[in-house]
Amino acid sequence: MGVRDAPAGRQAGARAALEEALALHRDAGDTVAAARTLTALSKVLRMAGDPTSRDPLAEALRLLEAEEPGTELVNAYTELASGTGIDGAFAEAIAAAERAILLATALGLPEPARALGVRGIARALLGEAQGLSDMRRALALAVVQGLGRDAASLYNNLALVVWQYEGPAAALVLCDEGIEFCERRGIAGMATWIATQRLTFMAACGPQSVRSRTSNSWQRTAKRQAIRLSLRLARSSSLFEADVAREPTPPPRNNLWRSPAGPAAQS
Repeated sequence: MGVRDAPAGRQAGARAALEEALALHRDAGDTVAAARTLTALSKVLRMAGDPTSRDPLAEALRLLEAEEPGTELVNAYTELASGTGIDGAFAEAIAAAERAILLATALGLPEPARALGVRGIARALLGEAQGLSDMRRALALAVVQGLGRDAASLYNNLALVVWQYEGPAAALVLCDEGIEFCERRGIAGMATWIATQRLTFMAACGPQSVRSRTSNSWQRTAKRQAIRLSLRLARSSSLFEADVAREPTPPPRNNLWRSPAGPAAQS
């Protein structure tokens, strides 16, 4: 389960555990381990909506940039890219992601799929169609590297961006692939998230698409998901059935990452 998938109680537990680990690393004088923990703590705080979430990451970067560069610095740059992207600072997100990618290359490390995905969505939201290629490559890398949660998030985010560039039918295909991917790997939270936003794409395709897609394979998929999907999905389904004829249009590209309602990108 990813941080975003976790209930508030688990997020609080994760924060407490990380803060305890951080204290131990500081006492032991293990700078790299402390910085690694600060990076993880920053993500937990950001997902919980804590306004101080940038502080641990800033400290992590300060510590790591004074040490021999390694995987921890690549991950910290990636986290910086993700956070600035969510804040809408797309140019800064691209710059941080590229630092992560270039550093990984210089160190002979695997190409960082998440950093590439963040760069891709930021470029796409700035109107650069090449961002889709970045995201597709990031998805392929995440699958090959065994990064299931990152791949699931990339399916979600790529569907959103494809909606903008190629239309809702293409986004539906990615949603179906993403849901199947999550189901095979037990990533229930992201399966629910993707299935929820899938309803918007179905509505955008129009009533005929709804009838054809709900009549065959989607019915079987829905039955498998019924036990696992949250009350949020059930509510979304009811609203969708009432509003299907309205055929929603995509929101402005620069709102996708932070959309307070409806489809939104995952980091």
